[in-house]
This record gives sequence, structure tokens and C-alpha cells, in this order.
Amino acid sequence: MRTVQKWTEIEKQKLVQLVKDNTKNNRTNWIYVSQQMNRTPNQCKQYHTIAIKQSVPKYCNAQWTNQRFLQLLSCVQIYDKKWSLIQKLQFPNYSPEQLRQKYYSFLKIKSIKNEQIIQIKQGNIQPQFGLVKELYEHFHDLKQQFDNCNNFDLLNKKALIKANDDLNLEELVGYLENVMKQY
Repeated sequence: MRTVQKWTEIEKQKLVQLVKDNTKNNRTNWIYVSQQMNRTPNQCKQYHTIAIKQSVPKYCNAQWTNQRFLQLLSCVQIYDKKWSLIQKLQFPNYSPEQLRQKYYSFLKIKSIKNEQIIQIKQGNIQPQFGLVKELYEHFHDLKQQFDNCNNFDLLNKKALIKANDDLNLEELVGYLENVMKQY
């Protein structure tokens, strides 16, 4: 009778690392991995494919942090809107479609808020304190996120500076501060 040897947590972690280190062009050297694990290549491949790979959700549905969002903005500045490339290089836990939707939802919100500011500037709508305060807080928070992004490398910082310039955050925040002083 054949005995089944259960996988320990240490073996599981070792297998994940070995597969990561020994995979090139989506091809894993299962013979080498199995020798390191003292198991057969088939055991290693099956366990990795079934027990490990499929137990982890393919894409993340977690809340976006400010840092992660700024990273997405900088990637769009660097790689344009090549969502598959951005996903592969920076966001492996997100689908290209998730990245695209997040970026465009930000642009839509920004566009709506910018339109509200234009309407206030042109005198088409009377600035109400609640609306002005909401717009100010939104753009002020965004500006602070840009100002405080010290955890990025130089390339990402240059991309963020360009994104910041494109958004005209300095001007928007200054204008909204002046409008708020009128209340």
C-alpha cells in the first residue's frame, strides 16, 4: 500500500519559491524543483497547480490605497495606457481591466469636479460652501498625496510630477482656498 506524504507549510513555501526561481517564459523546470523537494516532478506540479495556485484568487478586489493609486498614475505616465504591460510589471494581482477601470473612474470623477469648478469660476452656479469645501478637500487631499510620495524611485517621481502638472492641482487648490475665504 502506498503512503501519502502530506505537504507541510515549510514545504509549501519552499515549493512556491522554487517554482518562482525556476520558471522562465512560463515554463517551470519541474525536474529540478522535484529534486530539491525530494518528490516526483508530477507531485510538485500537481500540488503547485491545484493546491497553491488555485487556492489564491487570481485578481485582487482589495480597497485601493493612495500609494497604489499614485503608482497607477505614474505607470500611465511612463507606459501610456498599455494596461497589460502595467499589470505585468507593477500590478500582478490586478487584471488589466481593473487597472483601466480604476484609471478611467478617476478621470471621470476629476472631470465632474473640474466642471463644477469651471461653473463656479464662470459664475454659472453660485458657490455653496458645502460644495466648495468638498471640492477643496478632494483636490487638497490629492495634492498632499502627490507631495508626500517619498516611497517612489526617481522615474516614478518624474512621472508623478508630470501627472501633478497635468492635473493643475496647485492652481485648483489655491482657487478653492480663495473661494472658501469668502465664507
